[in-house]
Amino acid sequence: MIRLIRTSTLLLLAAVLTTAAGAAPKTEVVTVRKSHQVAAPIGLNIRSKPSSKGRWLGSLEEGKKLQLAGGAALRPGFATVHLTQDGEDPTAYWAPIQAPVAGYVLYRALNGDGSSYFYVTPSR
Repeated sequence: MIRLIRTSTLLLLAAVLTTAAGAAPKTEVVTVRKSHQVAAPIGLNIRSKPSSKGRWLGSLEEGKKLQLAGGAALRPGFATVHLTQDGEDPTAYWAPIQAPVAGYVLYRALNGDGSSYFYVTPSR
């Protein structure tokens, strides 16, 4: 949204930026193994939508297995998954899961040095 602001004889053009809450979340498409396990030592919450504000559906302890939800990939056992950026924390991405219950879990977060921390890791 663009607004014109008039101050005395000066006309300023001010761009009012859309807040993160009003913008569509960024998505990233990855092809990964469908079967994963929880790597986070404190476990993971399963949410109804890709946000910590989503309704809590359950939790998974470290080491528990889960199945990512996604489209078919060329390799058996793999899926094309749409990761969704968290609306509150732009460094965090959520992944849809289909088992043990349908919902979303934190997939990864970006560290300050550009590396990633993965909350879940591939398993067989």
